[in-house]
Amino acid sequence: PSSISSASYLIVMQYKKALFADSQQSLRFKSEIQKLCNGSNQTVSLVPPCPRLLAQATKELTTINDDRGVPDGIVTYEILHALIEDILGQRGYYSMQNHDH
Repeated sequence: PSSISSASYLIVMQYKKALFADSQQSLRFKSEIQKLCNGSNQTVSLVPPCPRLLAQATKELTTINDDRGVPDGIVTYEILHALIEDILGQRGYYSMQNHDH
């Protein structure tokens, strides 16, 4: 059974839906992916503030449980990156890659 937080999944899916909503925005797509891959501390404008959902999603993420906390439910690329990595890890993505080699 998967222990993936439904809150984490909902936040990631909100981002995905907004990111692919407009197929004419290829430059925005490239910029978004760069910020996400770099773990930027900028606010993700494609995901609305969601304090309760974000608090639930991040309470078990050790990569962002530090003194900074999660300000006002605002999702940053750093937090989004951590949520995506957590979901991939829990779904066995990285263990599947190791078996292919």
